[in-house]
Amino acid sequence: MTREWPVTSIPTAYRHEHDRERDWLPLERFAEVSSRSGSRLSADDFMWMGAAEFTDGRVVHSYKHIDTRRYLHLDDGGHAYRYISSAEGGRYALWPDPRHAIGYTLDCDLGR
Repeated sequence: MTREWPVTSIPTAYRHEHDRERDWLPLERFAEVSSRSGSRLSADDFMWMGAAEFTDGRVVHSYKHIDTRRYLHLDDGGHAYRYISSAEGGRYALWPDPRHAIGYTLDCDLGR
């Protein structure tokens, strides 16, 4: 089955690093901004799992929630992505609304 990918998705990284220096700033900023809208997202509830680097210079960090075990993927600009498995094309797709990313990661409904 051939699937059309939205313009807002990017192919799997050309390099994924688990041993680079951990970068908490994208998550801390995202948590701070989302808390202003009533979210209960806390950077303290995540583990940094690695970062994907893309040919356009973009870096997407992967953070794993300690309770739900779900991932939140954030670039340095604070944009949230969901990972689409390699079986489905291996892409990072931009969440249409940050609340969707938070709701998925925390396993709750925040306006999805």
